[in-house]
Amino acid sequence: MKTKLLILGISVLVISTGIPVTRAIIKEFEPASVAEIQSAISDSDCAEKMLRDANRDAIEIRRKDLKFVRERCVSVAQQTKAF
Repeated sequence: MKTKLLILGISVLVISTGIPVTRAIIKEFEPASVAEIQSAISDSDCAEKMLRDANRDAIEIRRKDLKFVRERCVSVAQQTKAF
């Protein structure tokens, strides 16, 4: 009986934490909204160039892509300051 309750408790715990984590991961792979893209573009010229190139190549821009572009362009902007 204790084993069944333990298994049930662990199952409930895994399911209750697994669903929100899964939703968060799925949300990153959804297409970015126009407002999110415009926000990323307003941050830097580098982000604007990268996103325009993706748009020109008909590549769907996802939320995870915006995160990557922001991280990448911060380092590019810092390198530009060195010159």
